[in-house]
Amino acid sequence: AYTAPDLLAEAVAEACRSKKRPIHFAAMLDLGCGTGLSGAAFRPVCDWIEGVDLSPGMIAQARRKKLYDKLDTGDLTESLDRHIRADARFNLVVAADVFVYCADLTLIAALVHDVLAAEGLFAFTVET
Repeated sequence: AYTAPDLLAEAVAEACRSKKRPIHFAAMLDLGCGTGLSGAAFRPVCDWIEGVDLSPGMIAQARRKKLYDKLDTGDLTESLDRHIRADARFNLVVAADVFVYCADLTLIAALVHDVLAAEGLFAFTVET
């Protein structure tokens, strides 16, 4: 009954509708992509999806789903820093249930800001 990726997809669609913009993204970055559930939720509205996760096992499961254009194993902040240095830009960055593992979101939010394209969206879940 895990629904975080679907809830994020619904929230992103609603944000787009409220701004009267198309629900379509040229490039998406999935932080903490795990087994690829967010890839499945967003694939219909994204041309390119890239995922990163700390666990090689999770990346292997995501790779088998063939939803992602690129998958990397690694730390979120290091991955974001590499994208910044490569001047990569994403129209959408998502993080479903990954921030529970992060002590401080300040650095991650700043790095995401630097990889977002103009008018890009950052969608994530948090827990209380």
